[in-house]
Amino acid sequence: MQVLKKATRDVLRVQDVSSLIDISGVQQCVCNGCKVVYLKKWFGSKGSVFRPKPRYHWMSACVGCRRRLKSAYKFCSIECKHVGACFLAFNKQSWP
Repeated sequence: MQVLKKATRDVLRVQDVSSLIDISGVQQCVCNGCKVVYLKKWFGSKGSVFRPKPRYHWMSACVGCRRRLKSAYKFCSIECKHVGACFLAFNKQSWP
């Protein structure tokens, strides 16, 4: 498995990582003809964080960091999937 760079961000090839961990729901993109997933969440400007506006009502947001996503995905990176899965599991627990 190799960690690659795409736009100064670390990415992993889907074919390499899919046999090791579950990446369902993580947004994929293409880099040099290979499908890749981002390893860590994006620490970009606040302008890309999802804010509900009428024109964006159809867009989904990452469960971990609220970044805008393509509609079929829940997470923007593997890190956000881990954080989001922990958060969702915590909320599903029943407290006495």
